Amino acid sequence: MSSAATAQRHDPQPISAATNSHPLGRRDVIIAALLALAVLLISLVAIVRAPEYSRYDEYTHADYAFKISHGQIPAAGDQASPEILEDWSCRGDAKFGVPPCGSPEAEDPNNFMYSAYQYNFFHPPVYYAVAGVTANAISSVVDINFVTAARFVSAGIVALGIAASYLAIRTWRVRVAPATTAALALIATPMVMHSGATVNPDAVATLTGAASVFILGRVVNGGKVPIIFAGVSMLLAAGSKVIISLPLVIVAAYVGINGLIKFVKSDRPRGTKQMLLAVVSAVALICVYVGWNLVHSGRGDPNWITPMQGLSTAPFTGLPIGELLVSTPLAFFGIGQGYWIHPQLNGWGAQFSAKVLGILMVVIPFLALVVFRRRSSASIANLVLLAGLIITPFFVQLEALTDQGMYFPSMTTRYGIAYLPLAYLVVALVVQERGWDKPALFSAGGLALLYSASITGLLR
Repeated sequence: MSSAATAQRHDPQPISAATNSHPLGRRDVIIAALLALAVLLISLVAIVRAPEYSRYDEYTHADYAFKISHGQIPAAGDQASPEILEDWSCRGDAKFGVPPCGSPEAEDPNNFMYSAYQYNFFHPPVYYAVAGVTANAISSVVDINFVTAARFVSAGIVALGIAASYLAIRTWRVRVAPATTAALALIATPMVMHSGATVNPDAVATLTGAASVFILGRVVNGGKVPIIFAGVSMLLAAGSKVIISLPLVIVAAYVGINGLIKFVKSDRPRGTKQMLLAVVSAVALICVYVGWNLVHSGRGDPNWITPMQGLSTAPFTGLPIGELLVSTPLAFFGIGQGYWIHPQLNGWGAQFSAKVLGILMVVIPFLALVVFRRRSSASIANLVLLAGLIITPFFVQLEALTDQGMYFPSMTTRYGIAYLPLAYLVVALVVQERGWDKPALFSAGGLALLYSASITGLLR
């Protein structure tokens, strides 16, 4: 093989300013649509087979969506709406018992766990507004209740996110088979798919991750700097749940630093655009964070204490820096292993898939360090991923410290779910570099089938 051919195989070719991006074709649109359809079908089965509320705070998310769809903004000290209490008692709960459906006890929020307090009121409203308003519209036309309709909205968002992840990876000049491998791996990840079968702002995470893949690809491969797209993506991501915007933060930080270097050393016009992207992203994030805090200023009970305090967090017993360094740096490696889905869906196929993909998420960033050439676009993607996996847990700990004066002794990888599209981009690039297209595609497809068989109840 010639040296030129070897170089072409080792790294996606830079995208020129003239072409801007990989020319996506009809085949890509068809594959993306089929992936989205598969996600919707799997989510529909999960919604039907597991009607009870998820242990991931679903009653609070459903209540938030219901309230905002009726023109209310929840605040500290609020309890779940009567309509949600009724639905909750009739569906049941995967975590705790609830009063009997239709009983007088079901009308009193104090008879439910945590006294049905709305402890997720602090999240920004974008996801809840979309899910709530759309669910209201659906339930007014079709004979299904509000929560089921809101779950369908989550399914649609995750389907869009996985389809967008495939398309974003393809813009890196990744071949169809490795890009499809990445998308199928997302479908085979129980943590991702669970967010598409419940009411939870984590449903937006995959779409956020796809946006970070696209933005980084446009910049490192020489395309136009997508300043407006980055700003809008940050508004929507942070406006849904601040933690899922962190991949965009890490990407914007890299783009801004690289832009500063370009501005000083070589290319002032492009360097200026890259720095502007970073500034616009930062402003969008700050506007959401500060603006939403201003909305909540003076609202609710100022002395209210969340029932979640101390359940996953613990008080500091030593120097904060020591405890954080022990508990945090490697917390996000292996995203997807510590998942939860409803027991009737959690067959051995789902468990096997989560274990395999969780191990892959530990191995792939370090394998990529060996596989990719230094300073290639692929190596940049991997270094951005590594930076995000290492830095983001400290942001999570900082939030716990400022909110509760506590820290997470053990942090769930669910907080890093938005990094999965970027992680699977690195997987696709490794597969392409090594020429593992067919075995990788068959393996990811097999895992997706195993997960689907568990969801349908064929594997127990």
